[in-house]
Amino acid sequence: MKRKGGISRRQFFCETGGLGIALAGKLGPLGASPAIRTGKKLPNVLWIMTDDQRPDSLGCYGAGWARTPNIDRIAERGVLFEHAVAQCPVCMPSRTSILTGKYCHTLGILENVRRRVPESVRPLTAPFIERGYQTVNIGKLHYAGKRPFSIARPSPGYGGRAATPFALKAGYDPKKYGVVNLPTPLNVIIAGRYPLPEEKTEPAMCVEKAIDFLQSEAKEPFLLKVSIIAPHTPVLPPRPYDTLIDPSSVRLPLPSKEELEGKSRYEREVLREFQGNSTLTPEQIATARAHYYGFVAMVDHHIGRLLAAVKKRGLMSNTIVAFASDQGVELGEHGIFMKRNFYEQTVKTPLILSWPGRLPEGKRVASPVEMVDFLPTLLELAGLSFEGETAGKSLAKLAQGQRKAFREATFSEIDYGVSQWPSLRDGGGRRVMVRTQRWKMCCFVNQANRDGDLYDLKADPGETKNLFLDKNYSPVISKLSRLLSEWNGKG
Repeated sequence: MKRKGGISRRQFFCETGGLGIALAGKLGPLGASPAIRTGKKLPNVLWIMTDDQRPDSLGCYGAGWARTPNIDRIAERGVLFEHAVAQCPVCMPSRTSILTGKYCHTLGILENVRRRVPESVRPLTAPFIERGYQTVNIGKLHYAGKRPFSIARPSPGYGGRAATPFALKAGYDPKKYGVVNLPTPLNVIIAGRYPLPEEKTEPAMCVEKAIDFLQSEAKEPFLLKVSIIAPHTPVLPPRPYDTLIDPSSVRLPLPSKEELEGKSRYEREVLREFQGNSTLTPEQIATARAHYYGFVAMVDHHIGRLLAAVKKRGLMSNTIVAFASDQGVELGEHGIFMKRNFYEQTVKTPLILSWPGRLPEGKRVASPVEMVDFLPTLLELAGLSFEGETAGKSLAKLAQGQRKAFREATFSEIDYGVSQWPSLRDGGGRRVMVRTQRWKMCCFVNQANRDGDLYDLKADPGETKNLFLDKNYSPVISKLSRLLSEWNGKG
């Protein structure tokens, strides 16, 4: 079925993977910390990755309405990064950046469109393969480059066997299951109940594949990435998770008229038209929020099953557990749903690392970091190194409390001008976010009219007052513009 612009739903949500694998290479400049090495035995790595998960969907990030005891337990036994910034607020560029340790503009991949990673780029998983790791990806990959894992086993995909991101499959009445679509050109399902039992959902089947692998095929050392396609749309929690979260308990704001009028032109005229929630009722918004958090609760349950399988095999003491997502989403706080924006709950991802006896327990890191730092960190923790250029820096010493200052600023970017959605290309181009501990600026690059947003995250953590046009903040804009210009030339 074709959508506007000639792009099929299948093309838009395809899972891509490259042919071939880079096995050649030597241990190089991204070195291991001798304090972390554990003799000759290399640690296993369990990399749990979700899709479109905002940090406040987890209790450990401070949401009182979240029901995530298993992921919270990882945080209790490890290190939680409070400000981990995704390099792009859409899936494929973000995941590609994570796997390569390179910024999206360096790779030329800045939207969910089919573009190949340059042949010269080796994935950061290559050193694991070279050292004899069994490297496995179960579930979503969404990466178009040299094959980053030796074994790749897909899960059923978005919506499992009963839905697509846009609709229930034939035979299921959307009214019966309370389906709510976002009434914009995006038209994705943001609420409803899954028609099939829980064990038929994508998260359940993805984790089941991972457990089967652990029980029958896993050989140490292994790098096992379990990539769950949730809480990505369609947001359809099965029973009992569709009623688990009381909508009135989810205390997220709705925007005022004054806030909406102060946003940048592109957000007001284009992005809000594409994914805005102005025609949804307050009840629909509340239900969508409750279903999103209920969906996350179900994911947490199956992550608990996965961790139990690791423990049952006696592997937990020598396994690094890493939990992250590709980016988050908005749930109507600023008049919009979904991603493709730079608000905190979209551009940040949960990031938690745990390794009993090797990493601190219950530690929280406030220093902003980037997701290009993720795999360099796992490499150092495992005692491995990577030969080649990477924008990422290991977070190991930061996690261990051996350093405090890390990045002066973090960055994210997207190119609306190459979007598969024609309406986003109207007046769009490459838009970039620069974020320090206190300030965030978003603007188009290489354009005379930068049409920007500026937020004081200390005084206005909800990002409600756009200061970009206030001349009192010209010095702040000048400093952030300098940081942006310096970063823009880096890879």
